Amino acid sequence: MHNINGVRKFTAIILEVEKVSNLFNDESKLVSAVIHTYNYGKFIADTLDGLKKQTYRNIEVIIIDDCSTDDTGEIVKNWRENNLDCFQDFIYLKLPRNCEGEWASNIGYSLAKGEYISINTSDDISHEEKIEKQIKFLKENPEVDVVGTKYEVFVDDINNTSYVSDWLLFDSDEIEKVYKESFEHCVVVGTLLFKRSTLSNLIGYRKITYGANDMMFAKNFVKNGFTVNNIDETLYYLRDHSDQKSKYMRDKAVVEKKTKKIEDRVSIVLPVYEENKSLSTSLEGVFNQSYNNMELIIIDNTLSDYTENLVKDICLQYKGEGLSNIKEVVYLKLPRKIEKYWIYNIGAYLSKGEFIAFQGIYGISYEDRIQKQFIFLKNNKYYSAVGTNFKGDNKGIEYGEKIKVDINFSEAYKPSVNMDTLMLSAKVIDRTAGINPYWADKGNFEFLYKLVYEGYKIENLNDILYEEYNSEPILVQSGRPLWESCLEKEKKD
Repeated sequence: MHNINGVRKFTAIILEVEKVSNLFNDESKLVSAVIHTYNYGKFIADTLDGLKKQTYRNIEVIIIDDCSTDDTGEIVKNWRENNLDCFQDFIYLKLPRNCEGEWASNIGYSLAKGEYISINTSDDISHEEKIEKQIKFLKENPEVDVVGTKYEVFVDDINNTSYVSDWLLFDSDEIEKVYKESFEHCVVVGTLLFKRSTLSNLIGYRKITYGANDMMFAKNFVKNGFTVNNIDETLYYLRDHSDQKSKYMRDKAVVEKKTKKIEDRVSIVLPVYEENKSLSTSLEGVFNQSYNNMELIIIDNTLSDYTENLVKDICLQYKGEGLSNIKEVVYLKLPRKIEKYWIYNIGAYLSKGEFIAFQGIYGISYEDRIQKQFIFLKNNKYYSAVGTNFKGDNKGIEYGEKIKVDINFSEAYKPSVNMDTLMLSAKVIDRTAGINPYWADKGNFEFLYKLVYEGYKIENLNDILYEEYNSEPILVQSGRPLWESCLEKEKKD
């Protein structure tokens, strides 16, 4: 039996270290106001105005645009140009494809630097004292980790109130009981402000049941031992309008369309967390896969132009030569450095495939890797994830029933599956929110342990289908990467 208490103890140590470090951090009282938005350009300026008027001043704003097709980007740009000195920082990130509010919110949380995170919906408005009163409440009640407020619903104008909330609870013990013992709601997630340290357990939203993920998010705070409460004062205003998500999310056809994955599609996620001159070799291994239904998702966290230019050059070459089975390439450059495993998660959040495969920047996948893993998962329905044997430091790799995670803290937290060889069902990410980035370099250990502990079946293929390297690329096809040979051929032609 695995020692789950040991894992929780280790997580608690991490949280304590973070608390101590915050005492010496200039951003210890910073609030990250995270806004996810989709086609709410006509409302978002009101939301930003509400944040601009906050009496609490130490705020950064992070807007995650879930691939809007309206003028949201232009409106945010104009608003920012007219309000340059309002916030400590201001980030607007438009995603290259729509991934829904849960994942867009998690991406926002990954970029947050504040000690606190304030959830904001892009069609609603905060009372000017909302954040100040929530911070004060948390300081006066140090046992509380998450605090919401009462709200009012308005139509068109904030003074045109159509509904006043009357179903919330204002006692943390009662709130805990509701979320532990029933499938009911007693806070409004859009009003919440919480300690960022809680994400060390939660990671963020999960996609468990469409239309109820807000409630599940609140339940997970309680499930993980955090205390939730509400301020008995109206500090948030919800806009009632025809485009509200809540008005269409009960439509079965809409829900199925928005949540459906592309059958048999494999989304290959390549997280670029540092500049790597050998990245072309890793990309080559992806583009040369024999499987014929793939997409490539590249998340670039280098803050340089090197990766972007390399990707453009290689993609252009392979597309022009018709040399790859990659159906689509999705590229996202992040605006600030974040924890390594957040980059993996963001790639998974943007995936559309039935399966997700991770690819490391210091390794190359052999051409049949994806094909063989796909066949295994399709033919073995009880398995949720499969890795492979590989060339490199593979001493800890296991097979069959021996796949388990040793949580003896005197060991090196070495998992029995190489994360960069892993292919898994997209449903696993939906139910877990992905890898815990707050375990730093041991996030792969924590993720695989969590899967095993929660009953997911994992296997490794005996075939060597991946090869690791440190800094020098693996030489292939006459001693050089294929894409270089293709470029030379193009020049000769």
